[in-house]
Amino acid sequence: MDFKEAVRDYCIHEDSESVCWQVKTFNDDHTCPRETKNRLANKWWLASKLVKKLRKFPNLKPSEALTYFKSKCDLELNKSSLTRALGDARHIVYGDAAAQYWMVRDDDETLLKCNPGSTVRIITIPHPNQSEDPTFDKMYICFDGCMKGIKAGCRPLIGLDGAFLKTRFGGQILAVIGQDANNHIYVIAYAIVPVENTDNWRWFLELMHDDLGSYTQNGCCFILDMQKGLITAVQEVFPNVQHRFCVWHLWRNFNKQWKDNELRGLLWECARSTTQEGFVEGMMKIQRAKKEAWEYLAKWRRDAWSRAFFPIQPKCDNICNNACEVFNARIKEARAKPIITLLEEVRMYIMRMIARNKMKFKNHVGLLPPVQCSRLEKIRNASKHWVPMWSGDADYEQFEVHGWPTNMVVDLGKRICTCGLWQLSGMPCVYACAAMARAGRQPEDFCHRWLTMDVYNDTYAFHINPITGQKLWEKSLYNRPQEPKFKKMPGAPKKKRRKGVDEGRLEAAAVAVAAAAAGSEANTGNQQQPLPAAHEVPDEGNPTEIEVGMSQPMVSENENEKSH
Repeated sequence: MDFKEAVRDYCIHEDSESVCWQVKTFNDDHTCPRETKNRLANKWWLASKLVKKLRKFPNLKPSEALTYFKSKCDLELNKSSLTRALGDARHIVYGDAAAQYWMVRDDDETLLKCNPGSTVRIITIPHPNQSEDPTFDKMYICFDGCMKGIKAGCRPLIGLDGAFLKTRFGGQILAVIGQDANNHIYVIAYAIVPVENTDNWRWFLELMHDDLGSYTQNGCCFILDMQKGLITAVQEVFPNVQHRFCVWHLWRNFNKQWKDNELRGLLWECARSTTQEGFVEGMMKIQRAKKEAWEYLAKWRRDAWSRAFFPIQPKCDNICNNACEVFNARIKEARAKPIITLLEEVRMYIMRMIARNKMKFKNHVGLLPPVQCSRLEKIRNASKHWVPMWSGDADYEQFEVHGWPTNMVVDLGKRICTCGLWQLSGMPCVYACAAMARAGRQPEDFCHRWLTMDVYNDTYAFHINPITGQKLWEKSLYNRPQEPKFKKMPGAPKKKRRKGVDEGRLEAAAVAVAAAAAGSEANTGNQQQPLPAAHEVPDEGNPTEIEVGMSQPMVSENENEKSH
């Protein structure tokens, strides 16, 4: 007799209300088959349970929620119903995505009230019926602390990039990113626009031009991906400002037509060359190998993708737009959230970044920040392979440095080397370090001021003021924008960028191709490396933060370093 029959036979009868029963022994071993499906575990019950999980784990994924209910409740759930329940839970936690557009005016006025001097612009589209509220179009934000910080200490190399938003309303977030003296990224301004085109880029760059003022006229240089409309907008708004292409994107376009590893390696060799002779030699190799490939590269301006022709004012030798990729990866999860939540998370990220970097090296002793110290130490160690010869000048500053692949001339007084890297990066090259060792000079004293701790501290002398929570925001007296119109597409919303046919394979092979460009094997740490070329030094430009989930890999610009 099982437990159910015993209860029915001995406990349930007409006089059961007047009879008390006591269970002395209870056998909890179940022999009946276990049910893993429950009709009561519907969407509303699942959403109520997921709300608590989302508050603790904001980036909870459907697969993780499925595992949670299986381990916690032993429930086998339909993935589509669980995804809908997770969407309802996000609606409860983050609010209605459409309703948040009504609050952008409140957010605008609160930001300006707490951060005087900042720039916030909201553009709306008037409704045909004048009695109706307008529709949200785009928004621009630049904090006063960021404006002052970029002018005080960041090198004038500015990265431009855009990333798509993952809500049902779509859109793009455009960003302007700089780098401080320690190669940390520094967010200057950002904007929410409906689509990435020439008009929106022009509007964004014009506002940025008004905020930065003369900063963009003193040797400023842009590095940008080859997006639609961006090149045209930059040339219109900043006609006298130099700009570089991200060589990774140039390489991807090149690879669509010519998949030969030798050609791709020669492309990187031309991009990394710091002398015009080295660039011409690399282009001649490409011409001999494939004339069509040479014609494709020859149509691009040489000063836009080769170090040999870069302007020297920015003191930064980046050939990849990695700083923007770091920022896009940092806000990857926020881009899937409603607009107010997105804006708040981006603002808090910038505020935390400035505060963290301000305190990071408070007790640091030395003329240069840690990243620049490490890079200079590698250059100094490599300089022992070259032999300097003093020319006999009265100031003991002119040297002829002998070594592989050829001899170079160094002038310590003018801070120049014929390899070109010292002038380009602002940090002494291996030839200059060899000459300084002969002259008894310290390489730290010959680094450009934009690479020093004094400039680093000047950058973070400013901050972003905190603001109150949404419940304490003052209600704006202006009209409240409606959510943008969108067309519902069939199927599940796409939240991943559409990749190229062979992009995954390219990312896996990035290190090997970078090494092949110089004719050496990638450094595994277990093999003897050949003597490096004198003009190839540890990459100065890559941001120090390593990110996952970027739209492009962090390509190292040094053939003896692994790709990030």
